[in-house]
Amino acid sequence: MINSEKIGKRLQQVMDKEDLTAASFAEQIDVGRATISHILSGRNNPSLDVVMKVCQTFKHVHLDWLLEGKGTYPSTENELTSSRQKAPAVPEVENLKSTKNTSTIQLPSENENPSASEKISIVGEPKEIRKIITMYTDGTFDAFYPNKE
Repeated sequence: MINSEKIGKRLQQVMDKEDLTAASFAEQIDVGRATISHILSGRNNPSLDVVMKVCQTFKHVHLDWLLEGKGTYPSTENELTSSRQKAPAVPEVENLKSTKNTSTIQLPSENENPSASEKISIVGEPKEIRKIITMYTDGTFDAFYPNKE
């Protein structure tokens, strides 16, 4: 479960780093002053809307760090690029041959019809999806837990 008191402390870190008061911080992320004050005091939990506005306004704030304290703050430009913009690179074929932990996945080919596919290999331990979050423009969201029966 997410600890909202710790999120308030992390928001305070962002404000300190940006040299902002609670009022100017609220203005920058376009929320009411009282909203920030209540989050910082621990009276209220931050809404998804507030959390998303912080991450959208301050690009160096990772969602994982803000919600769960994972990673570092401030994040580096390299972290932003790798986590928000790039897909994972596929290793070179020579490296795949010498690796024991290799999985093969069928992907549709871009240049052929949808029934055609090509194989790629992924190196490393297989990963399981823990949670998928869909965020809607009206500020609501759905969470899907694929491994829960």
